[in-house]
Amino acid sequence: MASWNDYVNNIQQCCDDCDKGCILGRDGSIWTTNQDNVLNISPEEAAKFASSLNDQQNDTLTSTGVTMCGEKYNFIRKDDRFLFCKKGGCGSLSIQWTDKSIIVAHCKEGGCTGKVNEALHKTMSHLEHCDY
Repeated sequence: MASWNDYVNNIQQCCDDCDKGCILGRDGSIWTTNQDNVLNISPEEAAKFASSLNDQQNDTLTSTGVTMCGEKYNFIRKDDRFLFCKKGGCGSLSIQWTDKSIIVAHCKEGGCTGKVNEALHKTMSHLEHCDY
């Protein structure tokens, strides 16, 4: 079995504009391990983000945005399985999820978020197919 970091590597191989990423459990656990191309978020950030994402009644993400690696990204849009946040000068976060996992891809400033989203979606579909 591939490591969780390999899934981040795969997204990056599909799209040069993705410079970092991570995979979390829907419970806020961090599945990827520290590495240069991984968003090394803190356990507190992961738990808070997963809780906000799972909160269907009170969508706090729209008002608070997302904090990862100490950077606060502004909420842009969200649908059933996709969230997009951006911070000027820092790039953007494209986030998709399955019933068990959350996949985050960071698009470098000036990069093509559409390409990042496409690569991210392929990985999310694969994980979903494998029941992750």
